[in-house]
Amino acid sequence: MTGDTAADRPSTVSGLSCFTSALRDYLAVEWAADELLARSIELTLVTDLVPGRLAFSHHRPSLDRLPDGSHLAYAAAADPEALTALAAAEVATYGRAIIPVDAAELPWSVHAGRSPAPHWLLIESCGPRSWQVNDSFSALLPHGHQLPYRGEVRVRDLRAALRPFSAWLPEHRLRIRFAFGAPVTPPADGPLWLRRSSEQPAKPAILPTGQLVLHPTDVLQCLRAHLMADCRAESGLLEDLWAAASHKSFAYRWYSAHDAGTNQAALAAAIRCWDNVPRVLRFAAESASRGRPRCDLVSTLFEQLERTEADVRGRR
Repeated sequence: MTGDTAADRPSTVSGLSCFTSALRDYLAVEWAADELLARSIELTLVTDLVPGRLAFSHHRPSLDRLPDGSHLAYAAAADPEALTALAAAEVATYGRAIIPVDAAELPWSVHAGRSPAPHWLLIESCGPRSWQVNDSFSALLPHGHQLPYRGEVRVRDLRAALRPFSAWLPEHRLRIRFAFGAPVTPPADGPLWLRRSSEQPAKPAILPTGQLVLHPTDVLQCLRAHLMADCRAESGLLEDLWAAASHKSFAYRWYSAHDAGTNQAALAAAIRCWDNVPRVLRFAAESASRGRPRCDLVSTLFEQLERTEADVRGRR
């Protein structure tokens, strides 16, 4: 593996998850990626897919639909060697491709050697022995500060990081299904990749019916009730809430800089509040693990979020 020099590191944008970081770099080759992402940010919860778990949808409209009418879809290769040829063909056609891998197998990841976690990589070129990857994801995570990486990775190392959809934990499968916004169920077996197609999908990209939580106030009230039930803010939910808060901050920063019709004071207050979400929830979770639950912190946090969200919606 080579790369990771200061000159080779990709540019980063604050407030993007590993999936939206990869997708931003993919979109930016052809379109105004930051605007597409910012305008898509809308948090929706689905409560009836997996017992005891919330499914987070972060985007409406769904980001698998591209501006030129094409779309991205999950596909599965027969085996890791087959994926090499498929990804190379995608790069040859579009100049890049996205593949989901296990962050625990990436040497530059703070998850390296830890529990498996899905991660998305942008592939920029494919050689017989190594591929050029662009991983612009950067964030302060519980295990450390994740820095971006851009450089060559051996094909055999990438193959070791591939996982079929069926191998992931239930919470991981939910995140993969809802990564674009609308739910998409990938093939269960074989290494996954994202294929771009000009053919129309068999079904429109819509959210499933059932116990959906659509209105922004309802979303926050649902999250508040879920967290207040035991005030432990279990780690899986913390990761989803980190992504939701980061996306909200990213979107509001974009609106603040590019939309003259926004109320700057309301946006600034909302950004401060969403930026505070990961710290408060992690402190509450750690306090609960020590036998000192701080439900008051969770309640106050969501009261502030509801107020600032109402201000943004009412004054834009």
